[in-house]
Amino acid sequence: MAPSGSTAAPFVMQGFAGSTTTGFPIYLPGEIMLIKAEAYARMNPPDLANALIELNKVVTKQPASDPFGVGAGLPPVAALTQAQILEEIYRQRSIELYMSGLKLEDMRRFGRPNAERTRNLLPYPFGERDNNPNTPDDPGF
Repeated sequence: MAPSGSTAAPFVMQGFAGSTTTGFPIYLPGEIMLIKAEAYARMNPPDLANALIELNKVVTKQPASDPFGVGAGLPPVAALTQAQILEEIYRQRSIELYMSGLKLEDMRRFGRPNAERTRNLLPYPFGERDNNPNTPDDPGF
């Protein structure tokens, strides 16, 4: 995001597609670290030490050390319970992967309440539903 100079919309989204020749990442390095942290935290039994190590790699990452300039530069997270680590992983995914299109699936996987959603989108377009009798029912929200 960058200042737009307008009072009506003070910020404009720039993202990774600032020009037609700008590289667009398929995965961000922080996403991979958070996937590893979540995998460690969800193991049976959970490996909370390694989950915390991977989580702190994202939390303490400096923008200058990331190829795409994404970094929080915060102090490391202290030892937490499994539920607290999963909550922090969800929070960091929301920040690190802002506007990446993964929020809804993260909300489902982490068991977040439907009340947190700002909108509910149907998984099938009305054109498909109206023209195809084999379209399954929409899931309950």
